[in-house]
Amino acid sequence: LKQASMFMKRGAKVLRIGGRMSGNCFGMQNPDGTIALMLRNPFPYPKKVCFLGESAELASDSVTTLLFEKADGE
Repeated sequence: LKQASMFMKRGAKVLRIGGRMSGNCFGMQNPDGTIALMLRNPFPYPKKVCFLGESAELASDSVTTLLFEKADGE
């Protein structure tokens, strides 16, 4: 959890995540608008995931934290 907690700030809200990989993911939105996602890829091959119009490829059998910065005007 240290990997993900370094991106989660006091007052962050839990996000409701849907989709095929949602059972292997949790996310928080920080008070400043940034979003931190922690994803687990349990498969023995790389897995592509998409969130907020962005995509990333998770390494096989890995845990990855993605940080989405607050967009200007949002």
